[in-house]
Amino acid sequence: MDIQQQKPWLENDSRFIKAHQQPAVLIDLASSRGIEKHRLLRHTGLFYEDIITGNVIISPEQFLQLISNTRKLLKGDDVSFLFGHHDGSHQPAKPLAVR
Repeated sequence: MDIQQQKPWLENDSRFIKAHQQPAVLIDLASSRGIEKHRLLRHTGLFYEDIITGNVIISPEQFLQLISNTRKLLKGDDVSFLFGHHDGSHQPAKPLAVR
């Protein structure tokens, strides 16, 4: 039995987040704003080519580093809004139309 499975808790470096879901959406959102993917992934230990395979599981520590990098590189106040309101598909978030 795996040591991680024996613990009744998860640690900051426990890998359980599917990188091709929310992390990939965040990367695509930042990329659509002109930020280079390798700059977003700096200090995460991740490569975009691996993420898009759909087989990479990351830790909260890696996801938090990605979020931190995104916040530093994107200056817009709407980034958290756009990220929070994506439609669940692997597409960059789009702003809601105002009528």
